[in-house]
Amino acid sequence: MRNKGPILYELSKTHELDFRFVDGPTRAPGAPAIQSQFEGPFYRILDEDAPELVHTANVCRRYAKAALSPEDYMRKIRQHGLTEVNSTSACDWIESITSQDAETSYDGILGFSEGASAAASLILRQSAQGYAKPFKFAIFFCGPPPFDYQDKGVILADESRARINIPTAHIVGSRDPGYLGSLALYNLCDERLAGLYNHGKDHTIPWDPQSTGSIAKELRLTIQRSSESASEISGPL
Repeated sequence: MRNKGPILYELSKTHELDFRFVDGPTRAPGAPAIQSQFEGPFYRILDEDAPELVHTANVCRRYAKAALSPEDYMRKIRQHGLTEVNSTSACDWIESITSQDAETSYDGILGFSEGASAAASLILRQSAQGYAKPFKFAIFFCGPPPFDYQDKGVILADESRARINIPTAHIVGSRDPGYLGSLALYNLCDERLAGLYNHGKDHTIPWDPQSTGSIAKELRLTIQRSSESASEISGPL
């Protein structure tokens, strides 16, 4: 486990959690807000030939102004070139990591940006295939919606019956060019089990004390929703 950041430090005050952090398999440029906060190097989880899920800020904001809903926004992005994304290799890669140790059970999955989309894609794929050890909860930071592992198209709540039916936390930023994409992912989740926190910032994970405390609170609620007692969460995330 790497050194605890502010959010994990806050969580550690009330929960004993074991996080396993992994870099994506492909080097990639970081989003501007991330480059200004972290040194890199940066990685992506999708194939290097996959289109960028985080489009340029100007394109995203232009479509956001004209969109009637988060799903309408994603359709406009789809028309701009986000037609197909093959999430199979990313899902396979995540599963290869979680299955390395047969005795270890992963209770939750956390992803940022493309990683959140890939995590959501994997959850839906495992649900469709009756996976033996599904995740109990998921945490999505600035995540666009998932992609169908069969037809490779983006999955939207008003076009598909597919739903994520485990507790989820959605950490979003209203200044993020892909903000509506994050809401499109939120709309695919069971509203009774989904928590939403808007930190009001860009495509990043904020470190200021107010945001850190509020994000940690949302994550605690999500973990608690996944079990009758948070103490039952004993495996790594």
